[in-house]
Amino acid sequence: MPAFVTELDHHSEAQHAPAADAVTLSSLHSAKGLEWQVVFIVGCSDGLLPLSNADSPDEIEEERRLLYVGMTRAKSYLHLSWARARQPGGRENREFSKFLVTLRDSTGQLVDGLDGDESRGSVHRGSGRARTERKKRGPAMCRTCGKGLVTAPERSLGRCRTCPSTYDPDQFEQLKRWRLRQATEREVPAFVVFTDATLLAIVEQLPASLEQLAAIPGIGPAKLELYGPTLLELLGDPTR
Repeated sequence: MPAFVTELDHHSEAQHAPAADAVTLSSLHSAKGLEWQVVFIVGCSDGLLPLSNADSPDEIEEERRLLYVGMTRAKSYLHLSWARARQPGGRENREFSKFLVTLRDSTGQLVDGLDGDESRGSVHRGSGRARTERKKRGPAMCRTCGKGLVTAPERSLGRCRTCPSTYDPDQFEQLKRWRLRQATEREVPAFVVFTDATLLAIVEQLPASLEQLAAIPGIGPAKLELYGPTLLELLGDPTR
């Protein structure tokens, strides 16, 4: 779990856009209008569903509606989970969401899974204990003034927003056109290929090797393998 959380932090800081075939992390609010083959809804406990500060009947009903929205985002499979304790090693005093009690009572699968026994679908209670250690990374520094970079776009660029930018506008537009072609071929939004901040970092830093390209935030192993060689060719031949 610590490694997974660290990876999420890295993607957030680097502004990695989700790939079309990747896992999407979403709130119930932002899931409206979307649909996936498989949906996992976590935190299905009283105090979260509904929120503890939802007091009036209207507020409770709104929370119920949001849960319904989340559950109906699943085309084929829906998995609901919750934790008895807020943190590892904490008091195990949480209860299953009141919205789902009827669902739990009407399906033996969930009852068995919640009681800790293996059930149909290989639902079982974990025996290990989670740890909360998170690896600390030093702050990224501006390559121009040496100050610490605060925002994700600044870390992608490698410089402060107020420090002067040095890049060829024509080359930047060339990369944007190339990105649009890639997005059209894959039938995904352009930012899924690369964000503007990542493209700007590329034309500012002008990497000459795959290793230098991989050092730019926003370019992970998958994108490096998929786009790296072509990007280096584009940077080496502006007429392409």
